[in-house]
Amino acid sequence: ESVSAMGIVGHDGCHFAPEGYSQLGDQIFRLLARDFYGSSDRAQISSPNIVQAYYTNTSHTRIGLRFAPYDTRFVIPNDTVISGVIAKIKDFFYLNDTGQVVGSISTKDNRIFLDLKQSSSAKLITYLPDKFYDNSAIIYEGPWLTNIRGVGAFSFYHVPIVDSAQAGILLNGVNDLSLTAYPNPSDGKFTLRY
Repeated sequence: ESVSAMGIVGHDGCHFAPEGYSQLGDQIFRLLARDFYGSSDRAQISSPNIVQAYYTNTSHTRIGLRFAPYDTRFVIPNDTVISGVIAKIKDFFYLNDTGQVVGSISTKDNRIFLDLKQSSSAKLITYLPDKFYDNSAIIYEGPWLTNIRGVGAFSFYHVPIVDSAQAGILLNGVNDLSLTAYPNPSDGKFTLRY
């Protein structure tokens, strides 16, 4: 299972401070304990990963982002102050590589919703800058999308945005389906959760 390093503290652009490595180790340990030692600590231990981006309305003023695993529950982070400048999570979503387009952000279950400042025809969405805060040489250190256990979501680049009619999902989440098998690897007996 892939593990996101987003949201790990003390990143210098290449390495982490000791507390960052400790945080990453704790996250990896929970996955290993689940997969190899039958741990019952399973809630919110996987890194959220984008599954789909879609416009939620025909006016293209709102984008929904759906993440796996299905039981992900997000926390919208507080603003971060970097060199006296306030960094807001909403400003680190880019439509067709253009930033500063999101007016507000909200969450419901395993979804993030971006209310745009104006109607958009963008076909691609990216979360997080390359390495630095926009228009600076300061290494990006948050804010981050994390689940309720503090596990950071993977960054993503140029995910296609589909129209709500093409999304293949009901916006109230009724027909979402997630299938998980554990333990993984299995000794021949396993549990399927859907």
